[in-house]
Amino acid sequence: MQLLWKLRRSGVRLLGASVTAAALLSGAALDANNSAGARAPFTLPDGPAKPGFDITRLNSSVYGSFETFHVSETQPLRDALKSHVVANDTDLLVTETAGGSLALIVEQMAYHHIAQGRTNGRDWLVSFCVVCNTGTRLVPMPNGKAVRFETAGVYDGMMVMRDASTGTLWNHITGEALYGPGVGTSLGPVGNVLQMTAKQLLAAAPDARLAVSDRIYFAGGRRLGSLEGISLLGRTHSRPDPRAALSSAFVATLGREDARRPRMDLGLGIWSGSSSRFYPLDYLRRKPSVFIDRLDGRTVVVYLDPETSTPAALFVDSTRARLDGAVVRLDKGLTVRSGILKNARGERMTTERPLQLFTRWYGFALTFPGADVFAAD
Repeated sequence: MQLLWKLRRSGVRLLGASVTAAALLSGAALDANNSAGARAPFTLPDGPAKPGFDITRLNSSVYGSFETFHVSETQPLRDALKSHVVANDTDLLVTETAGGSLALIVEQMAYHHIAQGRTNGRDWLVSFCVVCNTGTRLVPMPNGKAVRFETAGVYDGMMVMRDASTGTLWNHITGEALYGPGVGTSLGPVGNVLQMTAKQLLAAAPDARLAVSDRIYFAGGRRLGSLEGISLLGRTHSRPDPRAALSSAFVATLGREDARRPRMDLGLGIWSGSSSRFYPLDYLRRKPSVFIDRLDGRTVVVYLDPETSTPAALFVDSTRARLDGAVVRLDKGLTVRSGILKNARGERMTTERPLQLFTRWYGFALTFPGADVFAAD
């Protein structure tokens, strides 16, 4: 109830006593907070700024409205499914840690924005911006020492993080310091945060573990959790709405936009070395919904997962690819299903992926200026 009171006082719009994903996307939370009055103060360090970063475009009005998920306990995903903590179709954010595959619930992370933990002596941070639908894994150790991070505000229409030690602002995708004493450093190396269902993850990583916070979420038609979070308006899946629009509050934080694609276009953005490329979702929805491409001198297969309609990419040694039901078939008898690469004998192979984001065009284009846009024609 203390959190609920705090959100009401700060002006964040509530629906059924929950901040809504629609309110965040529309900018209602930002607009309301701008006239909220008393709230937790936001202070900036003295700088400097990363070249090109315009501090006047930062909107810090949501500062203090979201609570980082500090992960202290996890449970086997297999057990969580058996006990109905999650359902087969629960949408998860999945990353690799020193202890193996770790999953977070998308609906909870839409509230938290940041999750931090330590596994086998290695610190990790997962970020997720519900508006641009972008998540990555970073190392929360500026200057080699683990520190706590929090949501600072919005810049370029995306979430910006702040470390509690120096107040430095950080890009939540690349991990680069944007403003403050940390400028010139980054929270790397960056790692992937993949979006998949619990059923898919169990098939891909039977030993995966799940972290669940106390925020309300829905699984198998049941409402779980004890504290308010973000309502996703009763949708069966917490997946991004392709029809969404960006509010004026978020637009005001944008830099110079790349007009080659519509602002809110969904797609797969991948980058490797000095190369970056965006695969629009509408291209991937065409037949065939699988492509072989080259990125930074390496061959990559890009496809729309037949089970979840989520785009994904893998590095492969192939020249041809086709979709056969739920299976991607490659040269030499190689197959991909549920993100698992197997050889002609059905044996599982090591999977290597380029850095990738299931994201919106404006966020990818502003993060990677001049990125290539893939055209299927």
